[in-house]
Amino acid sequence: MSDETRSGRGGFTVKQVLIAVLAVIVLVLAIVNFESTKIDLVFVEVTMPLFFVIIGSAVIGWLVGLVMGNRKNRTPKD
Repeated sequence: MSDETRSGRGGFTVKQVLIAVLAVIVLVLAIVNFESTKIDLVFVEVTMPLFFVIIGSAVIGWLVGLVMGNRKNRTPKD
């Protein structure tokens, strides 16, 4: 049985539950870390709340996973 299968009564998939749990963990970590921090961006140093760093990193990771996940589903062109 794959993790994409649903229970007979319209339940959630294992993948959906794992994504929800990870999203809650990231959100809780971001909320409890709201103090400011310095970020060195090679040429510029910025100061911002750690909340934005955590959420921004999670969004970037999600986008990379989305792009990389779509790459494996493509069929090669002949």
